[in-house]
Amino acid sequence: MFFSEFLYLVFALLTIAYTIGLLIIGSVIIVRSIKLQLRNTLYFGLMIVIVFFSQIGSIVFGFPPFLETLLDSFGLFFFILFANQTFYQDRPIITVKIVLIAGIVNYFVVSMFSYMYTFFLSPLTFYLFFFQLFVERLVVFGWNTYSAYSAYNKIKKRAVEPWILMRYKILTFTSFLMILQPLLYFFIPYGSDFGDPTPLSSLIVFGVSVSIILTFCIGTFLAMITQKWFKKYVNKNYVPSDTLEFSEKELIEIIKFLAEYLSIKLNFSPAATRGLLKLAIQDELGPLKQVEEINFKELKLVIKNSLQKRLEKLQSEQKIIIQDISLVVNDTLHQLIEGQSLISLSRI
Repeated sequence: MFFSEFLYLVFALLTIAYTIGLLIIGSVIIVRSIKLQLRNTLYFGLMIVIVFFSQIGSIVFGFPPFLETLLDSFGLFFFILFANQTFYQDRPIITVKIVLIAGIVNYFVVSMFSYMYTFFLSPLTFYLFFFQLFVERLVVFGWNTYSAYSAYNKIKKRAVEPWILMRYKILTFTSFLMILQPLLYFFIPYGSDFGDPTPLSSLIVFGVSVSIILTFCIGTFLAMITQKWFKKYVNKNYVPSDTLEFSEKELIEIIKFLAEYLSIKLNFSPAATRGLLKLAIQDELGPLKQVEEINFKELKLVIKNSLQKRLEKLQSEQKIIIQDISLVVNDTLHQLIEGQSLISLSRI
């Protein structure tokens, strides 16, 4: 009995720890996103802060499951927006719309089952509620797991720093963990509440569930609020492929990513194509525009307009042979769409 009470106290303290962590992490991500004008990561931060308030409502104010679930599900919907804005801008994939619609529908379905769970409790509504929570996590975190992992596979062999790649790995892993977490609820005996110290099965579910959420918080902190020591540790064996013409601060990862592709297509050095892209950015957006402030739409305009003009100028004035400039531009646009997540995940 004493051991069970001790474990319950430990798990309760861990719950307080991850709840405070949610507020700190979410707030930092929101502030940095506003400063950097990154709408997609702003959605991520909003999701975390809203989930924090749902936890506070439950722990401090004793929200019934119905109200807690409403707030929690509303926050998770922002995670779908984060994935769509980070990985799928200008990508005509029907799955994006399906997931968005599924998220909206699921919100109302979860609301209905949480209402039944709160006010019309029976074995059926008890386990239907848990099943719907699992479906919700599968839609929300499953979509982010797939998106982050797919993006990682597309860029892992390119000129991307290891600490950036680590962000994709952490996002994939932590999102996958959050899919599994509601499956634990099915081991809670009917009539027991989540977090009850007895019976033992409820206590075990409480402990494992808290551990998963705490792991998600730690992973999110490392992935989205990368510290210098962590970046240095992950990059300890990283050697750039060549000497950069510009400082690392002047070049975001997406520029290096596109420059690497252009160097292959044009048979130029990566340093030369990075310079070409930077000149095209200045042509299109003006000399005062900082490279690290560029968003997806602006970079798309740079490629379609100024980069094409620069390539045409190289061919006409310097007699450099470039096979099918339009094809090079279109392929570069495709590379931008494929690697668009680098714009935010290398900056936040």
